[in-house]
Amino acid sequence: MDGWETDANKLILEYLTQNGYRSANSFRDECRQRGCQAESAGHDSQRHLTETSRLISDFLSAFEAGDREEFFVLWKRNVPTSVLSKDVTCLQLELRAQLSFAVHALKRGLGPKSEEYQQSISHFKSVLESSGSAYEQLQDFISYGALPFVPDPRQVPAFKSLFSPSWDGEFKARLEHFLKSTLKSTTRPQLYYLITNSNGTVPGSTQVSALRQQMQEVEQKMLEYHRQVVRLQGENQNIIAVAVELVEALEAAVRGQPVTTEQLQGLIGRIFGSDVQQSMDVGRPGTASALLRASLHATSVNTMKSRDVPLLPSLDYRKIKADWKMLEERPKVLLFQALRWRLTKSQAGEQRDAIITAYAQNDLLGTHDGSEHQDAVLSSLRSRSSLVREYVARLFNTVASLSTGCLLFVCALYWLMEILLGS
Repeated sequence: MDGWETDANKLILEYLTQNGYRSANSFRDECRQRGCQAESAGHDSQRHLTETSRLISDFLSAFEAGDREEFFVLWKRNVPTSVLSKDVTCLQLELRAQLSFAVHALKRGLGPKSEEYQQSISHFKSVLESSGSAYEQLQDFISYGALPFVPDPRQVPAFKSLFSPSWDGEFKARLEHFLKSTLKSTTRPQLYYLITNSNGTVPGSTQVSALRQQMQEVEQKMLEYHRQVVRLQGENQNIIAVAVELVEALEAAVRGQPVTTEQLQGLIGRIFGSDVQQSMDVGRPGTASALLRASLHATSVNTMKSRDVPLLPSLDYRKIKADWKMLEERPKVLLFQALRWRLTKSQAGEQRDAIITAYAQNDLLGTHDGSEHQDAVLSSLRSRSSLVREYVARLFNTVASLSTGCLLFVCALYWLMEILLGS
């Protein structure tokens, strides 16, 4: 059997096994009957199970030792952001962990006036003050929200369940079940990465990438055309309103009512704005008409110039996000600089708006819900390298300084503010 066929069997078996297909055993048996090798995929799955078991063991060890900092470092590193913010079971476990760490010193026999307990209960109080809105719908929050304000929780019947062995046992069982399902869902088989590989190693992936690129370009053009249509509709409505007023003025003139200076000033204001209206002497014959002719000429010249501004070629944003994550310090800094220069050196208007829109559509700053790119962005913002932090901050600052960028990335700026305040 050719080497590529053996590799294909391994990938298929890994996919079937990891996603729980009953046909995985049948496929494995048939490979054995044909003398094919496909077992290493199963070994890969076994390695994944071993890694998951090790993580769960680390979680349980941190919990049993009362190491709150280590527990929540593992929690934030391994539980997806979308699950942390939206999953009710996740919030319940998080609150129960906070409660357990708050009273851990008392469980060890220390008194309520001990320094360790005072520090832990003070931290729990600050958690409630900063994140209480996320927990307030949970039953545990209603039951134990007053914990920081009780001198000795051991003497309060409502809090005695916190000190029972069943509390810790139930929590560890629920935590283990939650982590097994969550950690499994966050891993992907090798087949996924092969198919989504931007290098085009899978037949058809090159055509798919080209179509995606074309679709992005079409979406950018559609957005540009939409803005133009909206602007033209507004200008059209204003022209119609001015035309109506002119017809009414002509009808009045036919009936012997002269056009007044105030009427002419009002029309000039509607067309050119109040600044031009105040600076123009409309009483002098030919002034308004000369201004209109000059405006028409300037508009036609600007239109011809705008047609000469081409859109910049589209970028391979999947490759950019991969490089964002994998590059060393110097190349990564140059990447951030290039992305920023693409904005600052573009021409204001449609060209720059198209770049901002492409950044947003391709989730360049990790703003989409459940974004896998968000971890890479966060890692850059917290990088040990001052250059990496500086240049990624400059990129954020450039986006935020543009009006279009503020509108499209308002959720990213809010997310960034939370991260910076949290750190």
